[in-house]
Amino acid sequence: MTDRYTLSPDAAACLDLFHTDGKDMQRVIAAALSRGGDYADLYFENTLRSYLRLVDSKVTSGGMQNEYGVGIRTLSAKRTGYAYCETT
Repeated sequence: MTDRYTLSPDAAACLDLFHTDGKDMQRVIAAALSRGGDYADLYFENTLRSYLRLVDSKVTSGGMQNEYGVGIRTLSAKRTGYAYCETT
């Protein structure tokens, strides 16, 4: 399979988090379309949250939470299929 799409350096750096690249994404999209889909897309999410807990204006605790996941949506005529995985 030839690489039809060239990722920008910024996009490639973001996808490193998901241990994937353009070729992997092409394979997933091709698999979705091979079952009769007319259109498919991937959605990647990476959310980083930080928090501080204050009691009487003093920091008592804090932390960070990183959530990430990926989803695929496939359209076929008037039907839509969607699947995803995520961290908790």
